[in-house]
Amino acid sequence: MIKKSYVLLLATLIMACGGEKSAEGEDGKKDVSELTYWDVVGMVWPNDEGDRIEWHGEEMSTEAKDDLDISQRGFCGDGDCGEKMFLANKNQEKGIEVILKAPYNIEGDESYMARTYKLPPGGEFQIGCTHLCYNDKKYLFGREIVKAVYMEE
Repeated sequence: MIKKSYVLLLATLIMACGGEKSAEGEDGKKDVSELTYWDVVGMVWPNDEGDRIEWHGEEMSTEAKDDLDISQRGFCGDGDCGEKMFLANKNQEKGIEVILKAPYNIEGDESYMARTYKLPPGGEFQIGCTHLCYNDKKYLFGREIVKAVYMEE
């Protein structure tokens, strides 16, 4: 009886492992089209600065945009996956609330992600990487300021 159970267990494992093939490549990675939102966030915003926000293209004030600076410095990943991006508040007296749109095109899927930041006077945050690198391909993630308003004290 015990031998029969082991044979059934072994047969079940073999069937489970030898079933339909997934979209994973030979290296065990998923196809880029199967990456979840959180997979992408983890690769493009590795330090998780800012907060995810629902934004659907509505117009917002950009009154404080001239006090913001987006720069690139340092490499992401293993040094060949774009550069780290930073958002700085050049105003030394007022904090700024910012919403950034990050448009992308991954294998024909054109969309965007949006994140919000609250920068203190003179503050700076890393706003992720310029690219998503996956399975030896690079996908550009831009950054556009869609809201920039001074915060009230």
